[in-house]
Amino acid sequence: MNWDHKIVEEFHQVLLHSFNQTSLAQMIRFQLGKDIHHFIPTSSTYSLMVFELLEVAQREGWLLELLDAAHKHNPQNKRLSLFVEKVKINRNRYIQPGSTCSTVSNLDTKLTKIEKTEIKLFGILIFSWQTEQHDTR
Repeated sequence: MNWDHKIVEEFHQVLLHSFNQTSLAQMIRFQLGKDIHHFIPTSSTYSLMVFELLEVAQREGWLLELLDAAHKHNPQNKRLSLFVEKVKINRNRYIQPGSTCSTVSNLDTKLTKIEKTEIKLFGILIFSWQTEQHDTR
């Protein structure tokens, strides 16, 4: 998974403000079935703990699952929800920075009589296509 360092930094800040040390450990256990203390030293500061969690998740390829788990565990948190919306493109599917156009074209979409569709990620046009009437309802 290839996440831009600025997005990971923002994810770090979102987690810091959305969870405390105990609720983060509970979210990891209940939503992902992992014990945070297996890969994060308990003597770490909370900020370092969140940083190390993101490092492990990125290295092992489960940053998106972590984001989804955090949102499921704390859906009322506005900052977290805004971050999810920033990353989320279509329902529960996510496009990672570095995704190919085939990933985008395989997304589940509901389009009706759209002449030109553009998918933008963080303000950058990543895919554009023309279509006539297409309805997958």
